Amino acid sequence: MHRRGVRITLLLLLLASTVAAAFVLVELDRRSVSSLVTATQGLDAAAHSRLWAELSLVSEMKWITVGVAAALLLSGVLALTPRTSVPQSHPIEPVSVAPDQEIRGESAPIEATQVSRTIDLASLALLCTDLSRMTATDALPELLGRSARALSASGLILWVGVGDRLLPLIGHGYSAQIMSRLQPALRTDDTAAAAAWRTAQRTIVTGIDGSSGAIAVPLLGVDGCVGVLALELGQGREHDPETHAAAALIAAQLATVVPTPAAAPAEALPDSKSGHGPEAQAQSA
Repeated sequence: MHRRGVRITLLLLLLASTVAAAFVLVELDRRSVSSLVTATQGLDAAAHSRLWAELSLVSEMKWITVGVAAALLLSGVLALTPRTSVPQSHPIEPVSVAPDQEIRGESAPIEATQVSRTIDLASLALLCTDLSRMTATDALPELLGRSARALSASGLILWVGVGDRLLPLIGHGYSAQIMSRLQPALRTDDTAAAAAWRTAQRTIVTGIDGSSGAIAVPLLGVDGCVGVLALELGQGREHDPETHAAAALIAAQLATVVPTPAAAPAEALPDSKSGHGPEAQAQSA
């Protein structure tokens, strides 16, 4: 494209020079005619006619040459000038677009990430209210059953501290036979319930190969940890933050109503609701 532009420029300059030369020739012809008129005043008519005929022929040849040169230059300019091709118009075929594609275009739809709530807060609030209003231990089994359902726990054991021992006070989801086999735990024992009682912090037992996990939540009172709420959980819920928070709320309410050792000795445990839960998991909790 650059070379073509240079050639076009040169041809235009030559064409302009040819036009300028034509104007110069016109001026020279005018002066020549004036001089010849003055010089041929003394010739006879025949000589005068022959002279003018020869001058006319020379002038015609000169102008023909200038015209041919100008035509050649103009043809070269037109040949080197790039032609802009006008594309032929074609009818546009209608394209049917679905409404959702019309709005979103080619971008992939963004789905809002919804966090499934694992705890029914309304039921939890009502449960905590009923726990705070409990006046007799007879209502404790039913309230612990509601606690297990609120936390989706397959088993639940309420441990109470008596001196240097942790006693299983009441359970839910385990048979009476399993509950009768549970032994008091010492503060130094290597179990989740003993660790939660000793450290006053939540302890987690992670399930292995699809087995249930467990958490042990301390019951914190004015004088420290007064007991432990042990929960058996499935589907990895032992690591669920909402389950941890809800269990802590229930444990806080239980700490205010848990019977003292004098009011509820270990030999007089309330009856446990029937259920099915692994004995080993209950003992570890």
